[in-house]
Amino acid sequence: MIISDTGHLVLIDFGTAKDLVQRDLNGPEFVGTPDFMPPEAVKGTDEVNVVGGADHTADLWSLGCVVYQILSGEPPFSAQSPYLTFLK
Repeated sequence: MIISDTGHLVLIDFGTAKDLVQRDLNGPEFVGTPDFMPPEAVKGTDEVNVVGGADHTADLWSLGCVVYQILSGEPPFSAQSPYLTFLK
């Protein structure tokens, strides 16, 4: 999490950033840390009519996961592998 130039809290994950210049270097169509990805990103659905199929609700989902981890000490949907985490 960082604070933007306008003073807003922004959730970031540089480990799964996409290269917008050399697109052939990118992996899967979705990006994100499995423990914090919202359902619409995991399912690959376009439930929201915006670029990328998500809006601010995806950020709220991730924030909820971060708060859960801060309070409990464990990610909310962790498993032995990213695939099993996606299934949760």
